[in-house]
Amino acid sequence: MVIAFRIPTETTPPPAGVRDLEFDAPGGSEAQPRIVAVSLHRYQRIVANPFLAALGVVLWVAALRFSRQVQRVELLLAALGSGFLLPFLLQYHCLDCGKAGRVWRAAAHSCVHVQARIQSGKPRRFRGPSAVTQTKLWLLVMGTAGVLAWLAQ
Repeated sequence: MVIAFRIPTETTPPPAGVRDLEFDAPGGSEAQPRIVAVSLHRYQRIVANPFLAALGVVLWVAALRFSRQVQRVELLLAALGSGFLLPFLLQYHCLDCGKAGRVWRAAAHSCVHVQARIQSGKPRRFRGPSAVTQTKLWLLVMGTAGVLAWLAQ
């Protein structure tokens, strides 16, 4: 995600009577702030947290097995419908402020510490993968572990 900051520029005022209407501010000769686009990813310290979603998957599979065991269609439909809510359990965690949120909103997270790093121009020291990439890697590892556990039965 890219965020824009207004940075004031220091300019000398033009001589009296000299104005460029296209570039000068209407009604004054104040310096116009310039807008700088910055990618937040370089300044964020975010970790993916898929464990709530893993617990949700375990409970979802248990609900599917239970509904099949008691042979109730309404329980099966409720369990299948609740499977669509599982992606909402994928979360991120900010190491700076402690905030947690949905993983697809991690790119827009900008706490005070991230803004301070942007203003100082110093990105985070460790440039690891983004929260979405971390989530995909976690899902790959947990899926592999699930398949191996299923094959071991």
